[in-house]
Amino acid sequence: MLSGPVLALTLSTAGCLSWPPSAPATARLLQLVRAGRLAGSGPARSHHTAWQSLMIRREVGASLLFGCCCLAAAAVLALGGGLLCLPTAAVVVTVGRSLRRRRRTTGASRDRLALGAGVATLRAELLAGSRPADALLAAVPALGKSPSLAEAFAVAATAAGSGEDVAEVLLESPAGELLRPIAAAWRLSEATGAPIASVLARVQADLRDALDVERAVGVAVAGPKSSALMLALLPAIGLLLGSGMGARPLHVLTGSLAGQLLGCAGVLLELAGVAWTARITAAASRW
Repeated sequence: MLSGPVLALTLSTAGCLSWPPSAPATARLLQLVRAGRLAGSGPARSHHTAWQSLMIRREVGASLLFGCCCLAAAAVLALGGGLLCLPTAAVVVTVGRSLRRRRRTTGASRDRLALGAGVATLRAELLAGSRPADALLAAVPALGKSPSLAEAFAVAATAAGSGEDVAEVLLESPAGELLRPIAAAWRLSEATGAPIASVLARVQADLRDALDVERAVGVAVAGPKSSALMLALLPAIGLLLGSGMGARPLHVLTGSLAGQLLGCAGVLLELAGVAWTARITAAASRW
Protein backbone atom coordinates (compact mmCIF):
# COMPACT_ATOMS: atom_id res chain seq x y z
CA MET A 1 0.00 0.00 0.00
CA LEU A 2 1.31 3.46 -0.85
CA SER A 3 2.53 5.66 1.98
CA GLY A 4 1.19 9.18 2.48
CA PRO A 5 4.03 11.07 0.77
CA VAL A 6 4.19 8.64 -2.15
CA LEU A 7 0.43 8.77 -2.64
CA ALA A 8 0.43 12.57 -2.50
CA LEU A 9 3.22 12.78 -5.06
CA THR A 10 1.48 10.26 -7.33
CA LEU A 11 -1.84 12.09 -7.23
CA SER A 12 -0.20 15.47 -7.85
CA THR A 13 1.79 14.14 -10.80
CA ALA A 14 -1.37 12.57 -12.24
CA GLY A 15 -3.17 15.89 -11.87
CA CYS A 16 -0.37 17.68 -13.71
CA LEU A 17 -0.40 15.16 -16.57
CA SER A 18 -4.19 15.19 -16.88
CA TRP A 19 -4.64 18.98 -16.80
CA PRO A 20 -6.69 19.82 -19.92
CA PRO A 21 -4.91 21.85 -22.62
CA SER A 22 -5.96 25.43 -23.21
CA ALA A 23 -6.03 27.51 -26.40
CA PRO A 24 -9.04 26.38 -28.46
CA ALA A 25 -7.11 27.55 -31.52
CA THR A 26 -4.89 24.49 -31.13
CA ALA A 27 -7.79 22.16 -31.85
CA ARG A 28 -8.92 24.35 -34.73
CA LEU A 29 -5.41 24.28 -36.21
CA LEU A 30 -5.37 20.50 -36.08
CA GLN A 31 -8.68 20.42 -37.95
CA LEU A 32 -7.27 22.69 -40.65
CA VAL A 33 -4.11 20.61 -40.97
CA ARG A 34 -6.12 17.41 -41.35
CA ALA A 35 -8.28 19.12 -43.96
CA GLY A 36 -5.20 20.17 -45.90
CA ARG A 37 -5.98 23.90 -45.71
CA LEU A 38 -2.57 24.74 -44.25
CA ALA A 39 -0.49 22.52 -46.47
CA GLY A 40 1.90 24.09 -48.91
CA SER A 41 5.20 25.91 -48.93
CA GLY A 42 6.67 29.36 -48.76
CA PRO A 43 5.62 32.04 -46.25
CA ALA A 44 2.41 30.28 -45.24
CA ARG A 45 4.25 27.11 -44.26
CA SER A 46 7.00 28.97 -42.40
CA HIS A 47 4.47 30.98 -40.39
CA HIS A 48 2.51 27.81 -39.69
CA THR A 49 5.70 26.30 -38.25
CA ALA A 50 6.29 29.42 -36.16
CA TRP A 51 2.73 29.26 -34.82
CA GLN A 52 3.21 25.61 -33.86
CA SER A 53 6.51 26.39 -32.13
CA LEU A 54 4.93 29.21 -30.14
CA MET A 55 2.02 27.04 -29.03
CA ILE A 56 4.41 24.27 -27.96
CA ARG A 57 6.47 26.72 -25.91
CA ARG A 58 3.34 28.09 -24.24
CA GLU A 59 2.01 24.66 -23.36
CA VAL A 60 5.39 23.45 -22.04
CA GLY A 61 5.79 26.58 -19.92
CA ALA A 62 2.29 26.26 -18.49
CA SER A 63 2.84 22.57 -17.75
CA LEU A 64 6.10 23.31 -15.93
CA LEU A 65 4.47 25.99 -13.78
CA PHE A 66 1.52 23.78 -12.98
CA GLY A 67 3.89 20.88 -12.24
CA CYS A 68 5.71 23.03 -9.68
CA CYS A 69 2.37 23.81 -8.03
CA CYS A 70 1.55 20.11 -7.93
CA LEU A 71 4.91 19.27 -6.34
CA ALA A 72 4.36 21.96 -3.74
CA ALA A 73 0.91 20.52 -3.09
CA ALA A 74 2.46 17.08 -2.66
CA ALA A 75 4.88 18.43 -0.07
CA VAL A 76 2.08 20.09 1.88
CA LEU A 77 -0.02 16.94 1.79
CA ALA A 78 2.90 14.80 2.94
CA LEU A 79 3.68 17.11 5.87
CA GLY A 80 0.26 18.31 6.88
CA GLY A 81 -2.10 15.37 6.94
CA GLY A 82 -5.48 14.53 5.54
CA LEU A 83 -7.52 17.63 6.38
CA LEU A 84 -5.20 19.85 4.35
CA CYS A 85 -6.08 17.93 1.17
CA LEU A 86 -9.08 20.18 0.48
CA PRO A 87 -7.36 23.59 0.68
CA THR A 88 -4.25 22.27 -1.06
CA ALA A 89 -6.28 20.96 -4.00
CA ALA A 90 -8.19 24.25 -4.12
CA VAL A 91 -4.93 26.23 -4.23
CA VAL A 92 -3.54 24.08 -7.06
CA VAL A 93 -6.72 24.42 -9.14
CA THR A 94 -6.93 28.17 -8.50
CA VAL A 95 -3.30 28.73 -9.49
CA GLY A 96 -3.74 26.66 -12.64
CA ARG A 97 -6.88 28.52 -13.68
CA SER A 98 -5.28 31.90 -12.91
CA LEU A 99 -2.26 31.10 -15.07
CA ARG A 100 -4.46 30.04 -17.97
CA ARG A 101 -6.69 33.11 -17.63
CA ARG A 102 -3.69 35.43 -17.52
CA ARG A 103 -2.18 33.70 -20.55
CA ARG A 104 -5.44 34.12 -22.52
CA THR A 105 -5.76 37.79 -21.58
CA THR A 106 -2.16 38.60 -22.46
CA GLY A 107 -2.41 36.72 -25.75
CA ALA A 108 -5.65 38.45 -26.72
CA SER A 109 -4.18 41.90 -26.04
CA ARG A 110 -1.06 41.08 -28.05
CA ASP A 111 -3.17 39.80 -30.95
CA ARG A 112 -5.31 42.95 -31.05
CA LEU A 113 -2.22 45.16 -31.02
CA ALA A 114 -0.60 43.14 -33.80
CA LEU A 115 -3.82 43.20 -35.84
CA GLY A 116 -3.92 46.99 -35.68
CA ALA A 117 -0.38 47.17 -37.07
CA GLY A 118 -1.20 44.57 -39.72
CA VAL A 119 -4.31 46.37 -40.95
CA ALA A 120 -2.41 49.67 -41.12
CA THR A 121 0.31 48.05 -43.24
CA LEU A 122 -2.25 46.27 -45.44
CA ARG A 123 -4.14 49.49 -46.12
CA ALA A 124 -0.93 51.42 -46.83
CA GLU A 125 0.13 48.79 -49.37
CA LEU A 126 -3.27 48.88 -51.06
CA LEU A 127 -3.21 52.67 -51.26
CA ALA A 128 0.24 52.43 -52.83
CA GLY A 129 -1.24 50.33 -55.64
CA SER A 130 -0.21 46.83 -54.58
CA ARG A 131 -2.34 43.87 -55.55
CA PRO A 132 -4.39 42.39 -52.68
CA ALA A 133 -2.24 39.25 -52.60
CA ASP A 134 0.97 41.29 -52.42
CA ALA A 135 -0.52 43.66 -49.84
CA LEU A 136 -1.57 40.77 -47.59
CA LEU A 137 1.87 39.23 -47.85
CA ALA A 138 3.55 42.58 -47.12
CA ALA A 139 1.48 42.90 -43.93
CA VAL A 140 2.75 39.58 -42.54
CA PRO A 141 5.95 41.03 -40.94
CA ALA A 142 3.83 43.57 -39.02
CA LEU A 143 2.02 40.62 -37.42
CA GLY A 144 5.21 39.01 -36.15
CA LYS A 145 4.09 39.19 -32.50
CA SER A 146 1.05 37.06 -33.34
CA PRO A 147 2.03 33.99 -35.39
CA SER A 148 -1.60 32.89 -35.70
CA LEU A 149 -2.53 36.18 -37.40
CA ALA A 150 0.61 36.09 -39.54
CA GLU A 151 -0.33 32.57 -40.61
CA ALA A 152 -3.85 33.70 -41.52
CA PHE A 153 -2.60 36.64 -43.61
CA ALA A 154 -0.03 34.45 -45.40
CA VAL A 155 -2.65 31.82 -46.28
CA ALA A 156 -5.07 34.59 -47.34
CA ALA A 157 -2.38 36.03 -49.62
CA THR A 158 -2.02 32.65 -51.31
CA ALA A 159 -5.81 32.44 -51.65
CA ALA A 160 -6.02 35.94 -53.15
CA GLY A 161 -3.34 35.08 -55.69
CA SER A 162 -5.20 31.95 -56.80
CA GLY A 163 -8.64 33.57 -56.92
CA GLU A 164 -10.10 31.87 -53.84
CA ASP A 165 -12.47 33.44 -51.33
CA VAL A 166 -10.17 35.50 -49.10
CA ALA A 167 -12.89 36.24 -46.54
CA GLU A 168 -13.66 32.55 -46.12
CA VAL A 169 -9.98 31.73 -45.64
CA LEU A 170 -9.67 34.41 -42.98
CA LEU A 171 -12.73 33.16 -41.12
CA GLU A 172 -11.53 29.55 -41.19
CA SER A 173 -8.12 30.41 -39.74
CA PRO A 174 -7.32 29.77 -36.04
CA ALA A 175 -7.74 33.53 -35.46
CA GLY A 176 -10.98 33.68 -37.44
CA GLU A 177 -13.02 35.39 -34.72
CA LEU A 178 -10.53 38.24 -34.46
CA LEU A 179 -10.35 38.57 -38.25
CA ARG A 180 -14.12 38.75 -38.71
CA PRO A 181 -14.18 42.56 -39.33
CA ILE A 182 -11.52 42.24 -42.04
CA ALA A 183 -13.39 39.37 -43.67
CA ALA A 184 -16.60 41.42 -43.60
CA ALA A 185 -14.78 44.39 -45.15
CA TRP A 186 -13.38 42.14 -47.87
CA ARG A 187 -16.82 40.76 -48.72
CA LEU A 188 -18.35 44.24 -48.72
CA SER A 189 -15.68 45.43 -51.15
CA GLU A 190 -16.28 42.48 -53.46
CA ALA A 191 -20.07 42.90 -53.33
CA THR A 192 -20.20 46.67 -53.90
CA GLY A 193 -17.02 47.31 -55.85
CA ALA A 194 -15.80 49.81 -53.27
CA PRO A 195 -12.00 50.03 -52.90
CA ILE A 196 -10.89 47.63 -50.19
CA ALA A 197 -8.53 50.29 -48.80
CA SER A 198 -11.47 52.63 -48.18
CA VAL A 199 -13.47 49.92 -46.41
CA LEU A 200 -10.47 48.94 -44.30
CA ALA A 201 -10.15 52.56 -43.15
CA ARG A 202 -13.24 52.07 -40.99
CA VAL A 203 -11.88 48.79 -39.62
CA GLN A 204 -8.58 50.47 -38.81
CA ALA A 205 -10.35 53.29 -36.96
CA ASP A 206 -12.44 50.82 -34.96
CA LEU A 207 -9.35 48.85 -33.98
CA ARG A 208 -7.58 52.04 -32.91
CA ASP A 209 -10.54 53.10 -30.76
CA ALA A 210 -10.77 49.64 -29.19
CA LEU A 211 -7.07 49.67 -28.31
CA ASP A 212 -7.42 53.13 -26.74
CA VAL A 213 -10.31 51.91 -24.60
CA GLU A 214 -8.38 48.81 -23.59
CA ARG A 215 -5.38 50.88 -22.47
CA ALA A 216 -7.60 53.26 -20.50
CA VAL A 217 -9.37 50.39 -18.74
CA GLY A 218 -6.04 48.70 -18.01
CA VAL A 219 -4.75 51.85 -16.33
CA ALA A 220 -7.99 52.23 -14.35
CA VAL A 221 -7.94 48.69 -12.92
CA ALA A 222 -4.18 48.54 -12.29
CA GLY A 223 -4.55 50.12 -8.85
CA PRO A 224 -7.32 47.80 -7.60
CA LYS A 225 -5.43 44.77 -8.93
CA SER A 226 -2.28 45.78 -7.05
CA SER A 227 -4.26 46.33 -3.84
CA ALA A 228 -5.96 42.96 -4.21
CA LEU A 229 -2.61 41.24 -4.74
CA MET A 230 -1.16 42.86 -1.63
CA LEU A 231 -4.17 41.81 0.45
CA ALA A 232 -3.93 38.26 -0.89
CA LEU A 233 -0.26 38.05 0.13
CA LEU A 234 -0.81 39.35 3.67
CA PRO A 235 -1.58 35.90 5.21
CA ALA A 236 1.61 34.44 3.73
CA ILE A 237 3.59 37.43 5.01
CA GLY A 238 2.05 36.91 8.44
CA LEU A 239 3.14 33.27 8.46
CA LEU A 240 6.68 34.27 7.51
CA LEU A 241 6.81 36.91 10.25
CA GLY A 242 5.48 34.45 12.79
CA SER A 243 8.06 31.87 11.80
CA GLY A 244 10.81 34.48 12.04
CA MET A 245 9.75 35.34 15.58
CA GLY A 246 9.73 31.69 16.62
CA ALA A 247 5.95 31.37 16.99
CA ARG A 248 5.90 28.28 14.72
CA PRO A 249 2.58 29.08 13.00
CA LEU A 250 2.98 26.24 10.49
CA HIS A 251 3.33 23.74 13.32
CA VAL A 252 0.19 25.13 14.92
CA LEU A 253 -1.74 24.83 11.65
CA THR A 254 -0.54 21.30 10.81
CA GLY A 255 0.13 19.69 14.18
CA SER A 256 -3.39 19.43 15.55
CA LEU A 257 -6.96 18.90 14.41
CA ALA A 258 -8.00 22.39 15.49
CA GLY A 259 -5.06 23.92 13.63
CA GLN A 260 -5.87 22.00 10.46
CA LEU A 261 -9.49 23.10 10.65
CA LEU A 262 -8.41 26.72 11.05
CA GLY A 263 -5.95 26.33 8.18
CA CYS A 264 -8.68 24.91 5.93
CA ALA A 265 -11.05 27.74 6.81
CA GLY A 266 -8.39 30.39 6.28
CA VAL A 267 -7.27 29.06 2.90
CA LEU A 268 -10.83 28.67 1.62
CA LEU A 269 -11.74 32.20 2.72
CA GLU A 270 -8.57 33.50 1.08
CA LEU A 271 -9.41 31.76 -2.20
CA ALA A 272 -12.98 33.05 -2.05
CA GLY A 273 -11.66 36.59 -1.69
CA VAL A 274 -9.23 36.14 -4.57
CA ALA A 275 -11.97 34.70 -6.80
CA TRP A 276 -14.37 37.52 -5.94
CA THR A 277 -11.73 40.19 -6.61
CA ALA A 278 -10.82 38.54 -9.92
CA ARG A 279 -14.49 38.51 -10.90
CA ILE A 280 -14.86 42.22 -10.15
CA THR A 281 -11.73 43.25 -12.06
CA ALA A 282 -12.62 40.98 -14.98
CA ALA A 283 -16.07 42.58 -15.23
CA ALA A 284 -14.49 46.03 -15.18
CA SER A 285 -11.98 45.02 -17.86
CA ARG A 286 -14.61 43.94 -20.38
CA TRP A 287 -14.87 46.58 -23.10
